[in-house]
Amino acid sequence: MSCCVTSTESYDLTEIKQQIQQGDLVAATAKLERLAEQYPTSFNILVELAAVLRKNAKHTQAISIIDPLLESKALTDRERFRLHTELGINFRRILDTQQANVHYSKAKELAQRINDNELLARAHANLGVLYDTQSNLALAMQEQTAALELLKDSTDWELQASVYYNLGDMSLRLNNLAQASHFFSGH
Repeated sequence: MSCCVTSTESYDLTEIKQQIQQGDLVAATAKLERLAEQYPTSFNILVELAAVLRKNAKHTQAISIIDPLLESKALTDRERFRLHTELGINFRRILDTQQANVHYSKAKELAQRINDNELLARAHANLGVLYDTQSNLALAMQEQTAALELLKDSTDWELQASVYYNLGDMSLRLNNLAQASHFFSGH
């Protein structure tokens, strides 16, 4: 598969993204599949399709759709970050933690190269979730804490809430109720 057409494509994903937010995954998936047939090398369409397939628990299918994009030399570092993140999530969901770690680590390297604290925080948070999946709470807490530190000046409230929740949940499982309370209250 050659990749990636961007400048000559004529489509708008706004309506599809709204459908996804509203939970209409069936309609969004159908529209994205039609667009993917029309633009089979489009990075944006294929990654969006993979994300909606992930939300439909079709992780292997999502991986197969976007894995060929790794061969593209035309992707920006931000696009590569998004690609490795999406692959990491899908591999983690099928419990291929080794491949998830490979992709999350590459995403972290890209975020460092881009020098974007929010992307780097997302990479740390994803690694934290992976380590939690592997029952390595010490590393999981370390990664989530690193993410939280990077989010001090962020307005990405969704990511902040996710990190606070993850830290609170792990603290609760470690029976550290005071620390859990601290994280669940968002301080």
